[in-house]
Amino acid sequence: MNSRVEPHETVEVDSDTTRLQRLFENLGGRKLIWIIFLIILIVVIIVVVTTTVLLTRTKREKTSTITEMTTEITTEITSETTEESTMETITTSEVLTTITSEQLIPSGIIDKNTKWKKDAVTVAGGNGQGSELNRLNNPYGIYIDDDSESIYIADSNNHRIVKWKFGAHTGEIVP
Repeated sequence: MNSRVEPHETVEVDSDTTRLQRLFENLGGRKLIWIIFLIILIVVIIVVVTTTVLLTRTKREKTSTITEMTTEITTEITSETTEESTMETITTSEVLTTITSEQLIPSGIIDKNTKWKKDAVTVAGGNGQGSELNRLNNPYGIYIDDDSESIYIADSNNHRIVKWKFGAHTGEIVP
């Protein structure tokens, strides 16, 4: 039996094959829609995960802002009296308020899994509350500078930032 069809012979086309081709074409169109839908879904998942990671990182890196305000007002009144005339000089000078802001970002993150050493050494303060340079009064934030081996402490009730060098017994006020 010969399965080849010659050009002069007529062949009857099976209508079931045409139906299968139409079904495949319809599924092919739907396949494209599903592919587009899955790509959009993957992009949305990536955006949500990235946003969540970035938001949790910024929550962990909250910054402490310390503001120092200084006001100076100088008033000088000079009065000079002689027999012929009276001379009065008033000199007033004012210095406007200076606001200095510095942001300290915590170098370490303290969470519920942080372990504290029981045999630690006090490296700053430790002499009770006060305004002297060897004391702190309600320290609010801390920054550890590994390069200069120093600790910066925001001493909130004394309205200052104190730098403690490694091994020092007193701190230095940061200008």
